[in-house]
Amino acid sequence: MHLKLDALDAIAKYQPDVVVASWVTQWIDPTLPPPETGGNAWGVKEDEILATGCEYILIGNQKVHGDKKIMAEPHQEFSLPFLRSRANYPALDRVWVWNS
Repeated sequence: MHLKLDALDAIAKYQPDVVVASWVTQWIDPTLPPPETGGNAWGVKEDEILATGCEYILIGNQKVHGDKKIMAEPHQEFSLPFLRSRANYPALDRVWVWNS
């Protein structure tokens, strides 16, 4: 059986302790003017993921993801020597962790 679930529906169904995301675009409300931080209407509602109480791990890049609104929430940031992407600035690749 194949289930098509968005992130929040999958969390509600499977109730994981940890959610891992890689290079996720943040959700923005399409009825509001676009924010300076970017994102799109098909992005992930990461603030709602944090509200579920799961530990949230995001793999990304400071230049690409560093201005997400969830960065204002308490979290840890890790620069791992083996983490490399095709981003313009791969030295800025990071892993961020939000604990419940």
